[in-house]
Amino acid sequence: MSNCCRPEVGEMLPVVSPRRSEQSHTSAAPTLAPAGPSKVGDLVFLRRLTAIDAVKKLVAGKERARDRFWQQKERENSALVAAYVRVMTDYRHDEPVQEEAMMAITQIISGGHGFDAFLASGGIDAVVAAMCEHRQAHMQQQGCSTLCQVADGDTAFKLAVIDAKGAEAVVSGLQAHMRDYYVAERACSALRSLAAGDSECKQRIVSVGGVEVIISAMRAYPKRPVVVERGAAALCCVAQGTDACREQIVSAGGVTAVMTAMKEHAGQMQVQTHGCALVKHLAAGQPPWSGALVAEGVVTRVTASMRRYPKQPMVHLLACGALAALAEGDDQLKWSVVRGGGLVAACTSLQLHVARAAVSERGLAVLCNLAQGGRELKSEIARAHGVECIARAMKELSGNVGVQTQACAALANIASGGEDCKEAIVRMNVARYTVLAMKSHPSTAAMQELGCCCLANIG
Repeated sequence: MSNCCRPEVGEMLPVVSPRRSEQSHTSAAPTLAPAGPSKVGDLVFLRRLTAIDAVKKLVAGKERARDRFWQQKERENSALVAAYVRVMTDYRHDEPVQEEAMMAITQIISGGHGFDAFLASGGIDAVVAAMCEHRQAHMQQQGCSTLCQVADGDTAFKLAVIDAKGAEAVVSGLQAHMRDYYVAERACSALRSLAAGDSECKQRIVSVGGVEVIISAMRAYPKRPVVVERGAAALCCVAQGTDACREQIVSAGGVTAVMTAMKEHAGQMQVQTHGCALVKHLAAGQPPWSGALVAEGVVTRVTASMRRYPKQPMVHLLACGALAALAEGDDQLKWSVVRGGGLVAACTSLQLHVARAAVSERGLAVLCNLAQGGRELKSEIARAHGVECIARAMKELSGNVGVQTQACAALANIASGGEDCKEAIVRMNVARYTVLAMKSHPSTAAMQELGCCCLANIG
């Protein structure tokens, strides 16, 4: 290369601009802007919605599959029950067939299946016929079990058993096999389930001698808690019927049997609750046999249950209900409740279960009914710190209108007593709680009336 073409040192080279085509070809390609926070959030939200929809569809599919499974199972069990009933009808003289069929039916309906099919196919009539024709103890056991499972259904099933003379079959079986423990247990269970029905069910049990056989079973097995518990439960259900039902229990010795069971099985809470509930139902409405109940020692047994189970609200709820029903009677009955420890027990319940509105209301009902007696009874309540218990209940349960109304009724009765009663009321500043109760429940007429009465008696 010649020297003329070589640039001198330090000479600047000319800048040559690229051609338009080259400039456009070599320019950088446009780039996407990075996604902002809002776009990323929208994407995550959409993905979540998709996942939630997928989960919902999966759950709905499983629920439909489960429903189809149970519907199919119900159809299969209904067909089986109907088939077993046909077998019982066709082979009514074959004892093993009858027993096996009843066992199979009991197992199916105990799982909640085949009730309607059993009823529609005449299953109850078949079971009753089997019990009447085959008088062996094991047949009576199985028949009672089957009828008990059916009677555990709604009222329609109980009435169906009653209409098919199921109660008569159970009573007859128990009378014939009183010495068989399992017959006694299952028969008492069946009668309890039937007695839980309406007044027609209760009356039928009474008319066919059910009360007497239940009491006989309890006396035959005084040491067996299952028999006495189910027997007491059956009597408790019957006692919720008419006055004739309750009178039959008392005259047949049911109170004695249940009080004995409560004493022998003090550690069985269910026996205690059934006993307290029975006394409550029998004593309601000031019946002529209230004195007989007290003579049987019901107050002692009820208060003993309360002492044994101090932290069980159900025991105290039913026990206070029993004491309140007894305290509705004349002054002699009221003093029987006080001397039997009923007043102290009610005050203890108010202290232990003051936060439970139902228990507090029943406990206040005991004090209210006792305070309807003479001045000595009112003074006895004041000495037992009854006013303090009432004030605490009003303070703790200010929002419960039932508790406040019952408390004002009790205070109105106590305030009509002597000076010692008024002093106890003033000392506990009960007038303040009464005014607050009236302000808190302005639309309750009974609350306003009793509050005014209470304030007037306080003076």
